[in-house]
Amino acid sequence: MTTVAVFDGGVHTPDSSGLFPIPVLDLTPEEAEADALDHGTGVTGAVMYGLLKSGEQAPQPPLPVESFRIMPPPYDPGDLDGYWVLDQIKETLAEDRHKLVNLSLGPTLAVEDDMEPNRWTAELDHLAWERDIVFVVAAGNYGNEDQATGLHRVQVPADMANAVSVGACDVPAPDRPWARAPYSSMGPGRPGSRTQPLGVQFGGVDGRLFDVLRVDGSFLEASGTSFSAPVVTHALADLTTRLPRVNSSVLRAFAVHFTERHRAYKARRDELGFGRLPLSFADALDCTPDEVHVLFVDQIARGDTLGYQLPLPRSFPGPVKMSITLAYASPVEPTQPTEYTSASLELTLRPNRNMFRFSPPSGSSDKPRTVDLTSTDARTLLVSGWTSGQEPVTKTLSSSASLNEADLRDAGKWETLRHHRVNFPAGEVDDARIEVRYVARRAGALDGSPTEVPFAILVTVGDPTTSGTLYDEVTTQFAALRPVQRVAGRVRLRGSRSSAWY
Repeated sequence: MTTVAVFDGGVHTPDSSGLFPIPVLDLTPEEAEADALDHGTGVTGAVMYGLLKSGEQAPQPPLPVESFRIMPPPYDPGDLDGYWVLDQIKETLAEDRHKLVNLSLGPTLAVEDDMEPNRWTAELDHLAWERDIVFVVAAGNYGNEDQATGLHRVQVPADMANAVSVGACDVPAPDRPWARAPYSSMGPGRPGSRTQPLGVQFGGVDGRLFDVLRVDGSFLEASGTSFSAPVVTHALADLTTRLPRVNSSVLRAFAVHFTERHRAYKARRDELGFGRLPLSFADALDCTPDEVHVLFVDQIARGDTLGYQLPLPRSFPGPVKMSITLAYASPVEPTQPTEYTSASLELTLRPNRNMFRFSPPSGSSDKPRTVDLTSTDARTLLVSGWTSGQEPVTKTLSSSASLNEADLRDAGKWETLRHHRVNFPAGEVDDARIEVRYVARRAGALDGSPTEVPFAILVTVGDPTTSGTLYDEVTTQFAALRPVQRVAGRVRLRGSRSSAWY
């Protein structure tokens, strides 16, 4: 069983018989400070118990939690970016006991496109790739800063490509309407992770503050992405206990796949990422009669292409709605600010096994056509000298399928997390499959060196007509599927904007 690590200000007088029966380990030689302890206690409480309200009984924490008191760090006027803190985090995680890490702290530095990634970002991204760790990182509280200078953008290390960065929204699910908390730092992130933050969670705002747990069970009202992030960490910890197989890609895929999109999703993507993140994934594991969620967990070698049949019965008439999420961790190139991620998994959807692209004979003025290979039209075209493609036609998810490296970069295909929602009218889906291809680069050039990349694809297929038969038909035809059994300054804490915090 994995253990969740919280690097923060520690916990006030932990008591083995109280709300915080966890080990609290001192990494800093400095004396504890009251504000740092309050912050660390609140963050740790949210990791353990999620979003609590006054009068509620605290649930059983889903995973063991260890709190590492790392604030305040030793005073060093030359360590403006807090690299001492980073080094302690790296040394602790080298023990390989923690696969889920909450970071509600970091240097006061906004992401910059044309600058090399900060050591915080590059070294934690490498650690996430090398040791399969999920970092849940607070996006920062600078969303109100000047946009012309970029000071409003996500703070280091929330610009990581292999992490889950969390901004803040103004109300928790299921309350509506909802929007970005005004202080929540915004995207875009750096190349390789443009959609930042990945999503938002309730972090408190003026008029509806976050109830920060204290050791005695009382609450301190505050706000900040410091508190939205550990709520997400708690949800992912709980998800870990409910799935038979979990790695960092699986957790990141779930986090994005079940986000609640804002009604102005496209216009506000830099504010909200993929949407409002779930408070719990428990309901997501229960399919309705009109939908099926399927998780593919695999690894792919450089240059390979893998295909997976999507769970739709051939007799199903449609229409069909699909959600597809791809997540993987990538090696990174710290010296390349615009070519930071060095792996790309190209995603291709082929919705109909019979639909092929036909090209006219050489010299003909006719344009290519998409034709059902089993139809009379297809036979007529073949007799007339037309040629068909080798594979069924693809459905465009978001960008060109070109393998040109510049196109891949510009189209966002070097992103380590992608999410698509597509709809098909009746008759357009037959024996659909999805394909994954691994392309790599080094210093901007396509790279053929042998490396394998683990990944996860989470697919939801749904029947918008709500006929109530899709789930039963899928489970009847796809016997191999098994349902999930329920089982630039000093380092600062990314906490409150209220007077109780720095």
